[in-house]
Amino acid sequence: MEEKTYRIRINLQNGEIEVEGDKEFVRAEVEILIEKLQKLRDPFIKQPSYDREISEIETKKPEIQEKKPHIREFINEKRPSGGLQTAVVLAYYLYKYEGKETFTKEDLKDIWAASGQKPTKKMWQSVIDGKNRYRWYEEVSRGVYKISPHGIYFVENELPKKK
Repeated sequence: MEEKTYRIRINLQNGEIEVEGDKEFVRAEVEILIEKLQKLRDPFIKQPSYDREISEIETKKPEIQEKKPHIREFINEKRPSGGLQTAVVLAYYLYKYEGKETFTKEDLKDIWAASGQKPTKKMWQSVIDGKNRYRWYEEVSRGVYKISPHGIYFVENELPKKK
């Protein structure tokens, strides 16, 4: 029988909380955390309802992978507008199709050239602005970033923009 691991990650303003383990452990820890967070809130503010969905992570990688599109096809499909959106789409492509958890300025420069898109003058500034304004990236170390869950959501669900 294949053992399953469950993980939940909660992004807070000043940090992040991640709980991982078997389903019962994760559920119990999340319940305790939600209770404590609700007690900290002003008692006169209506309490929000929390989704208690726990993502399931299989210990084995699936054998069937999605067909990898060419970078130019992917850019045309997502139709990013401007340097900020293009940078997050390229970071997503590196993560999803190239298997790169993190990327550097050189990685972004190479994938931007391969995409056929004209790079912005301050390409790396697009990453920094995307991190600060939209939280599309997380800084792993100096000059090394990874796409955040917000960035992944943006590319998967909000691009291309509906007219």
